[in-house]
Amino acid sequence: MTINDDLIEYKKYFSDLLVIAKQKAKSNTCFVCGKEITSTAKSHTLPQFILKEIDDNGLVCTNLFANEQINELFGKRIGIQKASTFRIICDECEHKLFSSYENKGAIVSLMDNLKKKRFTNEDETKLAAIFLKSTLKEIYTKTVVDRNMLTNILDEQVRA
Repeated sequence: MTINDDLIEYKKYFSDLLVIAKQKAKSNTCFVCGKEITSTAKSHTLPQFILKEIDDNGLVCTNLFANEQINELFGKRIGIQKASTFRIICDECEHKLFSSYENKGAIVSLMDNLKKKRFTNEDETKLAAIFLKSTLKEIYTKTVVDRNMLTNILDEQVRA
């Protein structure tokens, strides 16, 4: 077996661990409203119209880790449907909280006002929504990529 073959095997194994971690991190309640739900909204940290501006044939680069060397090994290109997503809130909260900025006109207006240093209440609402969504993504990421969870999953896999 070559070093490249080993790397491919490690990537597959790590990918499998992340799938298991995501399944274990799933909740049956919305993180925002606490309502019981059967499925969560597929929230994108960045609106899809922005992802479409930076994609390369429908793919964007994803970096899961702060460590650059680990990203070189495990970072990958994924479709914009899966890019920068998290699943911890219900569809109702997703729409109610984030629809204010998930269209191009809203972002262009916000950027224009930021450049002019002229903020409206609507701009503050959009900025708060962007901050909240980033925070929810961070919470989701920490839950899924929690070291203890991955260690426990790894232990379970070794015992199996």
